[in-house]
Amino acid sequence: MSYLKLKEIKEFTVNNFEKKYWSFYDETKTGADAFLKSDDYVEGYSPKYTFNVNTGDMLDVSQAQLGQMLVGVFEAKKTLNGAKFLVKTNNKEGKEIRYYINYNWKGSSSVDITANNAVIADKQATEGDNSEVSPDVIPF
Repeated sequence: MSYLKLKEIKEFTVNNFEKKYWSFYDETKTGADAFLKSDDYVEGYSPKYTFNVNTGDMLDVSQAQLGQMLVGVFEAKKTLNGAKFLVKTNNKEGKEIRYYINYNWKGSSSVDITANNAVIADKQATEGDNSEVSPDVIPF
């Protein structure tokens, strides 16, 4: 199987989780030799998570990116399998580039409508939206 890079895609759907590994970027080396990997924990290495995605490829994400994915789907689906995500970037290059992964509410057909409406109602309340919230969108 081949591996996708986040910079190559704008959207993906998770099929399933494959594995966790540890990686380290060695600034004293160049190219592919600079990226060190281990299946076991090594001090100073960062955890990475590999997912099989809808293109049939593998996609590695960092712990922070996985956190973004989990927060996006936790209330709605309780699983990452089948969830669709949008990929955004800060438009920088090299070590300064950052990728942001957001749950695609519109693109995921199996979203629990009750949970989705609760998030919308909560967002309106926390952002100071003074418009009236319909009781129909409150899940209790």
